[in-house]
Parts: sequence; structure tokens; C-alpha cells
Amino acid sequence: MHLPISIKNHLSIHLINFFYELWTYNDEGYLKTSEDFKYKSRIIKQTVKDENNQSRTIEEKVVVYWSRKFQARCERENKKFLDFLKKLEESPVLSTSSTNIISFAPS
Repeated sequence: MHLPISIKNHLSIHLINFFYELWTYNDEGYLKTSEDFKYKSRIIKQTVKDENNQSRTIEEKVVVYWSRKFQARCERENKKFLDFLKKLEESPVLSTSSTNIISFAPS
């Protein structure tokens, strides 16, 4: 999703990140090189300030990709944390001490 610079400058960083995530997670535009890898890219314009505090408009190429190997590696590296999240879903309140209670509120 491309936003005109005049609108983009007035959006909060959270809203810009939201639009970035929408674009990233939308399957439209991805090029599949195999069943295990896909990518897409776009060029965005941004206004930045240089070392002399002058505003300049630059073009930035943004590339995102999905790889089955990378996903599997991340799942392996984060297995303990993912297991912890699964336990929180199964038991909404876990206590590790009398003063430290972790609560999970499903959406």
C-alpha cells in the first residue's frame, strides 16, 4: 500500500507499521521461486533530514521474503518460548512466585 508523502508525514509510526504489516502479510504481489521461497518488493518515498537539517525526499526499496528453511530455524530457536505461550493459552494464569503472576488474556 503506497501512501502519499503528505499523508504519511502526519501518521504515527504505529500506523505506518500497521500499513507495512498489512502489505507484508498480504499474499498479493509475492513472486514464488519454489514452494519453499517467495518474495516481493516495492519502492517507497520518504522525507528525511540530512546532516545540514535539510529535508530531502529519498526512494527506498523494501524487500520482504518468506523461506520455509528460515521459518523452521526460527521455530527451533524459539521453541521454549512458543511452548510457554501455548501453556499460557491452556492455563490463563501462571504463577512463578507469590508476587510474580503472569496473566494471558486471549483476543
